[in-house]
Amino acid sequence: IDGLLAKYPSTFSWHRPKAGSMGFPKLLKGSVEKFCDSLVREAGVLLLPGSVYDDTHNHFRLGLGRKNLPQAVERLDGYLAKL
Repeated sequence: IDGLLAKYPSTFSWHRPKAGSMGFPKLLKGSVEKFCDSLVREAGVLLLPGSVYDDTHNHFRLGLGRKNLPQAVERLDGYLAKL
């Protein structure tokens, strides 16, 4: 995740969590709700916008402990490369 998000510094702000299995990157441009919706429709990767958790700062929830995380990261990278 660190490498992927660092690859897109004008798109994301990311602070690695000190503990736990969730991260909350910030989408720096555009609507996080539209980003998450488009990502699941076009790449099959489900991220929840922070608005689901009453966050109003354009963050999204990223599960780090999933078994299929490497595949999701690969799909996310492919999606971002097309933007």
